[in-house]
Amino acid sequence: MAMAMAVIITIAIVGIMPTDNAPHRSVNSGVRGSGVRSNVAGPVCGVLIGLALIACAIPRILAYSAIAPWSGLVPVALAEGLPIDEPSLIAARASYATALKWQTGSADIAQSYVFLSMRLPESTRNEAGDAVQFLPEPLRVLKQSAAAAPGASRTWGMLAKVEQRAAAPVSEYADYLRLSASLAPYEVSSVITRVDTMMRVVNELPDDLAAFAKRDVRTLWMKPYLRKFLVGIYLDQDFSGRAAIRRLAFDDVRDGRHFDRMLLEVLNIGPNS
Repeated sequence: MAMAMAVIITIAIVGIMPTDNAPHRSVNSGVRGSGVRSNVAGPVCGVLIGLALIACAIPRILAYSAIAPWSGLVPVALAEGLPIDEPSLIAARASYATALKWQTGSADIAQSYVFLSMRLPESTRNEAGDAVQFLPEPLRVLKQSAAAAPGASRTWGMLAKVEQRAAAPVSEYADYLRLSASLAPYEVSSVITRVDTMMRVVNELPDDLAAFAKRDVRTLWMKPYLRKFLVGIYLDQDFSGRAAIRRLAFDDVRDGRHFDRMLLEVLNIGPNS
């Protein structure tokens, strides 16, 4: 599509360029010829450029048309950690796969596709609970997205997350976490992805990533509107991850008590439950 646009614009430019090698005519005939040519070249050039712009927009239109039916469900469910029923999950994933064929460089579409893949129903998972058979495809999609938009911090964080899900050692995805933390240290979606990933291997992190982990956990706790995400991550961790979150996040006992009250609210546990 980019090649087609280049060709059309080139034709348009050539159409309005003067031709020095044209046969010499009299002054009067030259003026008349130039006027006719100018009158024709302007509209033609406009039409060609318009066609080029339309041609470039078509893939984007087709991509977002494919995922339009899920625009009210998938972004909210992924951002808030809400459940998606199995039929909707499978259908939405197929729609995002179609969209990626049209917009291979879209970080947003790629990330949503990978999140949906990682939520595959238990029937498609192996005994360890990992969607192993689907992991090569999300990895390919993320690497393609990272190549197209290397400044997208969340993509690098998600690459680390998927590599971790595939049971790769920390050393194989540590650089992805470093890139994510360096590119966007306080971007909320990136911070959430990194914290969830790093807390699962908190005792294996090299010193620089341990420092990033502390900063990210503190970011989620120090901003009240982000604390709900820290609660969700905490509940999804093993005991070492939970202990690390408490150690890194809280300044004093009061912070811990407040966090515990939030946990009780989420779990619907209280005096009257």
